[in-house]
Amino acid sequence: DRFVNPKRDKLVEWILSHPESLDEDLTERAEEADLRIIESDDGQIRIYSWISGGGTCPDWTNVFQYRDSEGKVHADYSLPVMGKGIDAITVTDIIDGGIIDGKKTYFFDFYAKASSSDGYNDVYAVTVHKDTFALGPQFERNGKLEESVGINYDIPDWYFRSNTEGWDWLFYYQPEKHRFYASTT
Repeated sequence: DRFVNPKRDKLVEWILSHPESLDEDLTERAEEADLRIIESDDGQIRIYSWISGGGTCPDWTNVFQYRDSEGKVHADYSLPVMGKGIDAITVTDIIDGGIIDGKKTYFFDFYAKASSSDGYNDVYAVTVHKDTFALGPQFERNGKLEESVGINYDIPDWYFRSNTEGWDWLFYYQPEKHRFYASTT
């Protein structure tokens, strides 16, 4: 019963068949259907997610809705740059990176939980490229270029050591300098 929700199934089916609904406020309908919404500040990307299975290591299902560089709106179960069938992870934040190297850039904060105490956050830079997404600029870390930057942490320790402030401050982007900061343990 925890993972099955007829209202959610109906709303997800409707979103997939009506991608133009990106321009509509679906907050109330999403709450009724037990869907979490993450949206970019510019309203060009929206992600609906829910726990679809698992226990202490939950499986997430995500529906991505986005406007491409030609203005067409798409909806699918996957973020094209990450491949089909993303499970066990969800996006917890979309950080607007502005224009980097002449391309609109976003940072997607992917979250996964491997057990009741093991958590992960990985950030990928993506750009809107024609009708899809492409991996964006790479991160320079310790003199090497990497496609993502992330952190693995012990959930109970992190919670208490961060003065119960949670995970909202793990990543920080400084747009004027194109610098992305990641906390480390």
